[in-house]
Amino acid sequence: MYTMCWDKSNLGLYLIAIAPYGGPIALLRDVSRGPPTTSTSMPILYIFNSAGKTLAQTPWSSGKVIHIGWTTSEQLLCVQDEGTVLVYNIFGKMQKHFGMGETAKEQRIIQAKTFTYSTNTGLAVMTSFYRIIIVTNVEAMNIRQLAEISDLRSTPIWHVITSERSCNVLVAKNANLYTLDLTGQLKLVKEYDFESIIDIAVSFNQQLIAVYGDNGGIWIGTKDFKTINREIRTDMRSRPKHLEFCGTGAIVCCYTDEMMVFDTASSSSQPIRYSLEEPVYCSAELDGVRILSSFDHEFLHKVETVLQTAYLLGTMEAHNQLIEAYQQFTLMSQKADEYLRNITEKLSEAVANCIKCATLEYDSAKCQKLLLNAASFGKTFLTEFDPTDFLTACEELRVLNELRSPKIGIGISYKQFKHLSLPVVLDRLILRKHFALAVKICEFLKLNQERERIFGQWATFKISQSDKSDEVIADCIVGKLGTNYMAYAHIAEKALKMERRDLAARLLEFEPRSSKQVPMLLKMQRNETALSKAIESGDVDLIYQALLHLKDTMAQVDFLHMLTQKNTQAFDYYLQYCRQNNRGILKDLYSMQDNFMLMGQHLIMDSYENETFTNRIDNLKEAARCFQKARCDWLAKQTEDQVKLLEQQKRLEVDFSQSYIDLSLNQTITKLIGEGRFKLADQLKKDFKISEKSYYYIKVEALAESDRWSELEDFGKAKKSPIGYEHFVEMCIKYNKLDIAEKYVVKVPVEDRPRLLFEIGKVEEAIDLAAQNKDIQVLERLGGRKTTKSQKSDLTGAIGLRINEKKKYLLVKSLS
Repeated sequence: MYTMCWDKSNLGLYLIAIAPYGGPIALLRDVSRGPPTTSTSMPILYIFNSAGKTLAQTPWSSGKVIHIGWTTSEQLLCVQDEGTVLVYNIFGKMQKHFGMGETAKEQRIIQAKTFTYSTNTGLAVMTSFYRIIIVTNVEAMNIRQLAEISDLRSTPIWHVITSERSCNVLVAKNANLYTLDLTGQLKLVKEYDFESIIDIAVSFNQQLIAVYGDNGGIWIGTKDFKTINREIRTDMRSRPKHLEFCGTGAIVCCYTDEMMVFDTASSSSQPIRYSLEEPVYCSAELDGVRILSSFDHEFLHKVETVLQTAYLLGTMEAHNQLIEAYQQFTLMSQKADEYLRNITEKLSEAVANCIKCATLEYDSAKCQKLLLNAASFGKTFLTEFDPTDFLTACEELRVLNELRSPKIGIGISYKQFKHLSLPVVLDRLILRKHFALAVKICEFLKLNQERERIFGQWATFKISQSDKSDEVIADCIVGKLGTNYMAYAHIAEKALKMERRDLAARLLEFEPRSSKQVPMLLKMQRNETALSKAIESGDVDLIYQALLHLKDTMAQVDFLHMLTQKNTQAFDYYLQYCRQNNRGILKDLYSMQDNFMLMGQHLIMDSYENETFTNRIDNLKEAARCFQKARCDWLAKQTEDQVKLLEQQKRLEVDFSQSYIDLSLNQTITKLIGEGRFKLADQLKKDFKISEKSYYYIKVEALAESDRWSELEDFGKAKKSPIGYEHFVEMCIKYNKLDIAEKYVVKVPVEDRPRLLFEIGKVEEAIDLAAQNKDIQVLERLGGRKTTKSQKSDLTGAIGLRINEKKKYLLVKSLS
């Protein structure tokens, strides 16, 4: 992958940790190896990218480190022998620290292993008493001490194996292999035919286990120990420096001067051998093994058959023939046509395999280009071809090649890239502060949403640069993001957390969404600005949110002063809110404005919501005074009259045990008349200065409604009615008292009698009277009316004939 650009000459002297998926490399001098260090030469923690480019170097001033390992979020765990774990980011800055419990502190840690459990990073440590303490998630500490294996006389071989739902520790005791689970159970899972187990390896996907015996044999099987994949004889009885799976198809045994690779699927016991001139460090990956030396960083993986046959001379594989056809085509040779004819039926398969081979090519952009050009050449001869896979491969390989460059140093394979997913890869670029490349990738792949997110992360990084002024940083951020960026509030929140309030305020000025801008301004206590922005937005809910926040956080005097003196529009919104949700405070608000009209209206509304009669009266009296102050005499008089009426109604209820309160004046008089309390009704007429005509209408209707016909007759005879007697007739007709109605018809003006006679059933009299009055229009109207008795208006009947005769008579007489 890379020729290392560092100056490290002997990796055997260091504790080493390589983060998976092309992650960074950490080195820390192990004080227990090599010549002792002097008191003045302090160990240094180095962090490099995969190409050996220095990311950080930090002098180590803490305790003795037993183990270093990377988390899934690329944070470095440094485990000290007294149980403290220090956590660093990839730039060597300590993030936090935690302990592994009192037992680890008292017994001291001698070994440790990091592992992945679900999507979290766990840590397991072994104490000098051979007790294993485990944490399945270093972000949420839950320390567990596993079961103890008795009679252990030396440091055992052990390994952590996980799945989605379980986490177990494999521990070897002689030739026996035990599992310890999180519940404290200890179980013997396998006995081997050699004297002792000297090493254990677990595949990257946690599905396979390799057990190395002291007789040089390697047992490889599934994690449940039910299936044996292969047993290998190495003739190497010493423990290897490294025992790692290479994907799932091979096992790598690394010794001092030799590395052997055994194919786990092959029956051959002959390994592939590599000579080693210096110490190397091996780290398992999803699909291979990373091998690190002082000079090189290599990736050992199995070459898939489809890629092998792509370049193999003499093979008849379709994609091999397509590559040859393309190369001949570039040479303008007729042989291109011959190669294409040979694979006509497999052309689609050949194109797909060329695309796949291009993704499998790791370190040769030239070969990638050849394979993709061959695929492009082949697809032009296909009538039906979906270009999605081809375009995706072109885009992703371009991204991968950028990631693999020594400057970036994320050396991942295509399979690892697909497993990580693009958003995670972008996050890793952000973590390394490669913002420009991350944005470039988003623009290339048209990921606008991701691009906005990365800009936000970049802006946050800019804010953290304490050596620059707020003005310079704000200009830089706005200059890069522009005024259409939709997340300035989020950036401002980051600035606020870093105690850069002025910078946060500057950035908020460019936030286009009021729903995000206003809450942040309130959080920053920029109250007047927040309120103004909320009102400018026209969003009533947002305005109410701002008002209520200010009401809760400010002294009431200051809050109301701000509304009345500095933002009258906000005061109007607050009044509107209080009318709907908090009427109790309205009186004070109106008083502050000297708005006596609204105060009076509010008091009237409140008076009818009060349960006690006394409070209602008091509120109405105060309302009347408010209307007087507002110079609205009519409303004041009406309110005073209502108080007088309520007091009268209250006395009536006390005297007669009847319900009067909340009746109108007319309803009260009607009720009194209906009950025969005529004097009280007359008194109300006088008290409230009801006109004679109005009172007559009320009393006639009340007497008729209460079936007091004799009283109605006496009332009609008492003196001349100021409203006439037509209303008397109408009330008699309404309650079907036609005989009584007839008595009042004679008192009605002669021109109105025909209609009333007709309505009480005196049809012929009505017609004769209308004819006598020579009123043809009345006759016509009578022809269209319904009589009370017949309820018919058919002009073809007897009544119609009689009316028509009278009309003809009057017409002839008028013409003569």
